[in-house]
Amino acid sequence: MFLDEIGELPLALQPKLLRVLQEHAFERIGGTVSIHADVRIVAATNRSLEEDVEEKSFRADLFYRLNAFTIQLPPLRERRSDILPLAEYFLERYADRNHVVMPGLTEDAILCLQQYSYPGNVRELEHLMERASVQAGGRAITADQIQGHLLSTASSKDTQTKTEQMLSLPFHESVAQWERYLIERRLNSPTGTSPMLHVD
Repeated sequence: MFLDEIGELPLALQPKLLRVLQEHAFERIGGTVSIHADVRIVAATNRSLEEDVEEKSFRADLFYRLNAFTIQLPPLRERRSDILPLAEYFLERYADRNHVVMPGLTEDAILCLQQYSYPGNVRELEHLMERASVQAGGRAITADQIQGHLLSTASSKDTQTKTEQMLSLPFHESVAQWERYLIERRLNSPTGTSPMLHVD
C-alpha cells in the first residue's frame, strides 16, 4: 500500500495507522470485527519527518515504524534520463483516460523538456504533459506548445528557491501559495491570460 504525503496525516489519525502497522489488523467504521491486513507499506513525503517529530506534529513511534528503510529520491532536474520516460508515461495515461490517440513528441519538444529545471518536480511535468496533450489534439507535441508553460531560465533559479520555501509549508498552505504564484505569473506574462483563466 502506497501512502503519499504521509507527513500531512493528522495527528489524531496517526495512532490508528500505527496500530495497523503493529497489529496488522483494523476494523471498518462502525464495525466490531477485526480484519487482518497483510500489506507492506511504502510511504512518501517531501517534508522532514525528523523535524516534525521534534516539533511533535508527527508521532515518533509511527516515524520509526515507517522508517525501516529510506530511499532519498533526487529532484527531477537531477535525473535527466527520467524525463522522457515519465513524459511518455503521462501522455499515454491521459490518452487512455480521454480515449484519444497518444500524441508523440517532436525532437525540439524533447530537447525543450530535457533542458528545463522543473521547480515543481514530477508533478509539474505531469501537468505540463496533460495541457500539451489537450492542445495537440492528437498531433505531435512541439516545443512551441510546451514553452508557453515553462518558466524562463533566468527566473527558474529564483522560482526554485521560492518553490522550496512553499514546499516547506503545511500541505494546504503550500498548495494555496503555489496556486497564487502560478495565477499571478500567468496574469503578468506577456502572452496574456491562460486559457484556464479566460472569461468570455
